[in-house]
Amino acid sequence: MVLPNKAISDLAPLIGKMTIDWNECQSSVFLMFNQMLGVGVYKAMAIFFAVKSDGGQRDITIALANNTLADPRLLKDFTAAMTAFNRIAGRRNDFIHAMWHTTPDSEDLKVWLDARARLVGKDPVVEIQALVDEIQALFLDLVVIGQRISEELTPPTSLLESLLPTPP
Repeated sequence: MVLPNKAISDLAPLIGKMTIDWNECQSSVFLMFNQMLGVGVYKAMAIFFAVKSDGGQRDITIALANNTLADPRLLKDFTAAMTAFNRIAGRRNDFIHAMWHTTPDSEDLKVWLDARARLVGKDPVVEIQALVDEIQALFLDLVVIGQRISEELTPPTSLLESLLPTPP
């Protein structure tokens, strides 16, 4: 008897969702890079996307933030978010690059070989759902940080506004 394929019914949609959520986070990194670089979007794209790995793109954005952001709290929050992003990158790669294996007599989905040791013996659906939740929370943090960067780098619109104290 052929059982329903758990890879198709449960895991594949979650891998797709994780990929889209991940790309939203990486897009937020680009938007912050562009804002901090202060050049036209096409020049920013040429520089950012010349770096082929998303980890490298985050690294150049961190370097730019270290030389651009004046608010130490903002820099600390930005750095913490990038650290969290880098920390979960390996788990994301586990799902994207794992060699998945199913058999016709089982609905179980297993990692073939043990190249992705973090997934061996674990329920991949439970693991990826937890990862998707983390990525979505990270995205919200990145949006807020991106807004704070924009506010820090946007000059005041009037002399009076420039004299007003900034909120803590």
